[in-house]
This record gives sequence, structure tokens and C-alpha cells, in this order.
Amino acid sequence: GIFFGKQAMPSFPTGTRSRVVVVGASFAGRSLITNLLALDEEDKLDIVLVDKAEHFEFICTNYRGLAEEGQLEKASVMHEEAVKQFNTKRMKVKFIQGHLVDIKTPSREIVVTTPKTEKLPLRYDVLVLCTGAELPSPWRDSTGNLSSLAERKQEMKQYMEKVKKAKSILVVGGGATGCESAGFLAEKFPEKKIGICQKGEKLIQQFQGASIKTADALRALGVKLHLSTNFKGEETLKSLGYDMHVPCTGFGYGAHTIFMKGSLSKCLDPKTKQIQVNDICQVTQAHPLVGSSDDKEKVTFPNIFAFGDACLTPAFEVKSIVSIKQYDSIVANNVIIQAIMEERKKLNPWKDHYEGLATAFQ
Repeated sequence: GIFFGKQAMPSFPTGTRSRVVVVGASFAGRSLITNLLALDEEDKLDIVLVDKAEHFEFICTNYRGLAEEGQLEKASVMHEEAVKQFNTKRMKVKFIQGHLVDIKTPSREIVVTTPKTEKLPLRYDVLVLCTGAELPSPWRDSTGNLSSLAERKQEMKQYMEKVKKAKSILVVGGGATGCESAGFLAEKFPEKKIGICQKGEKLIQQFQGASIKTADALRALGVKLHLSTNFKGEETLKSLGYDMHVPCTGFGYGAHTIFMKGSLSKCLDPKTKQIQVNDICQVTQAHPLVGSSDDKEKVTFPNIFAFGDACLTPAFEVKSIVSIKQYDSIVANNVIIQAIMEERKKLNPWKDHYEGLATAFQ
């Protein structure tokens, strides 16, 4: 390949194989590749996995990293090691570390900036955007630019020291992550004042019947509940009497979709900045939830898919590992059909799965 520092432009055997580029190596990207490998029985694909970091981080357990040394190491795996597990038969999956900065739709090419800030062009037959969601530190790195596991470890170490020094901690956000974090901190530091702040009237409102039980369990641990309270930074910390806060306010998407430029920028939901997709998971300018009279004039990009947290689907599902597993094989099958141009086969809408996606947590 063409080398850019330690990065190399993947070179695959010439022939009939198609190249699928998957951007994002977290839950959605990994799950998709697993299904692509399982479904590609005729060995017609080569896969390139792109991610800005060198490691995968199981963020669902990062709340333990607030107080337990070594948690990040337990919850992380290097992408290069994971790729070796994918490649049991031949070098079918290759990994490139870098930020996606541009998508050139006419030439089917993306541009990736490597850790050494060199620009790497990469051709695709099918592109799948699994860029996920943005979360504040400590759940993900605070800048979005920490490319090495060593840098991330240092950030978590500093955050943990801050937690240890604080006499009182306010968890902001009453969802599942916020409640779990508040309970964990109360168990780990019974001598500290631990509270949880929620702008709504109930905790974890997305789980039916769980609010009262969760509130009772947190109170039993000594956690102070501040419901119907908007967090306003230092003003709220001072008025409620806390030294620091732990943000658990949910997903954001804008920073993870900045590569959507030109005509692709019209494929972003105006409010959330998620990538709009149709019921086949192809990126589209037509809003999946709000129809309009000019939808027929809006462009769909048949060779660009989006999957996981980053996309807004017609199902409007709760974003989670559960929903990813609900339709990863369907998306993988559609990607393969599109990649090898099997026109005799129809792409498979997953509208029959809408009810399952919407009620996965009920």
C-alpha cells in the first residue's frame, strides 16, 4: 500500500471483490462486520474499518472508572487485535486509524486524517457510517481527539483524582447511566454527599415502572434526589451544595457528523444532527419521520448506509446495543447486495421489525 507514517492504504487483490468501508469501530461497526463476514459466503467482499481511536472502549462500564483503578484497561481492546479475530480465513478486514473528514460521493472516496494529520484518500464501493454518538468525559474523551489508549488512561486518572478529592458530587441526568453512576458513587464513597439532578419529574422515564423502584433504591443508598431541577453549572452546584458534577445528560451527534458536507449536509436531522436513513438504512435527504411534498425530489445515496446511534431511522428506536442487534443482519445483507450489485435481489426493508425495535425495553 501507500504509506502515511504508520498508516497504510489497504491494498487488496484485484478481481471481483467489492470494498466496504465501515467508519466507526464501536458496537454498531463491530456488529455489522461480524454479520458481513458471516453472510459473505462467496467471499466477494474486502472490508476496511476506520476509527479515530486505536482502541474500543466498553463505555457501559465506565461508571466504575470513576473510582476503580484499572477499569479502563479491563474495558478496552485494541482495534488491531480485534481485526485479527475477524481474519480467520484471510486478510479480509483491515484497520485504519483516523478521523473521517470528507466524503466525495461522485468518485466514491472518503478522506481520512491520520494521527499524524496526513490526509489519506480511501475508495469505497459501499460506505457504512457507524460513527456513534458524542458523550462528555468521563464516558468518552473530553476533546474527541485522544487517539491513543495511553492518553485516555491519563484523562481517566485525572478525573478519578478529582472524584476522590471532592466531598460532594452531583450526578446530572436521571437516565439509566446517571442512576447507575449515582448508586455506584454512593456505595464506593458512603462518606461523601452524593446527589442526582434531573430536569424531569421522574428518573429513567423511558423504562416503564422503573422510576419509583429506582428512586427508592437510590434513597436507600443515601443519594439525594433533585427532581424537576435544571442544571445551570456552577450556579446549581453552589445552590445545592456540591463540589463537582458528573454529566450524564445523554447523546449528542453534531461533532460526529461534521464530515456530512455539500449535498450530504441535507441528510442531517435539523434538530439532532443525526444522519437520516430510509427503511433500508441508506442515507437520504428525505426525513424518515416527517414527510413533505417534495420528498420525491430529495436525493438518496444508494451506496452510503448509516447504522447505529448515528442514524435517525423510520423506526425512531431507542438507541442501545439491543436495537443494534435487532437489525444488524438485515443491514449487513443490504450492504452486501448493494456492494456486489446483485440487481436480481431486492434490498430488504426492516419495517417488519419496527414494533420490536420500538418496544425492545418495554
